[in-house]
Amino acid sequence: MAKGFCSITLGGNLGGDIEVRTVRGDLQIANFSVAVNTSQKVDGQWEDVTSWYRCVAFGKTANKLEGLSKGSYVAVAGTASTKKWKKDDGTVQENLEIKVNSIDIVVKKEVEATNGQAYNEAEMPF
Repeated sequence: MAKGFCSITLGGNLGGDIEVRTVRGDLQIANFSVAVNTSQKVDGQWEDVTSWYRCVAFGKTANKLEGLSKGSYVAVAGTASTKKWKKDDGTVQENLEIKVNSIDIVVKKEVEATNGQAYNEAEMPF
């Protein structure tokens, strides 16, 4: 039987500072969240919607996150999986987690238009 996979690519802002820990003496593991802002039409009106994703990166990929903080814009690619655990009160919790294979740091810069007005690349009129 063929096995399936779930690949995901996200572009968004870090939702908080990155938690990094070292295991086995030299392997770094980074846990962080990414907020992806989109718009959707609700009752004929466009509304901003933020979706949150928990991510984990290992080794060299985790090292690329060094120096980043809340609000930094990143592009993340990896696989999605669910993580289940039982709380002390017996209820089962489930969470979607992205195991990061690659990450790119995206620097947004302002570009000056020919009319002298500055635009943020994310707000370019074309």
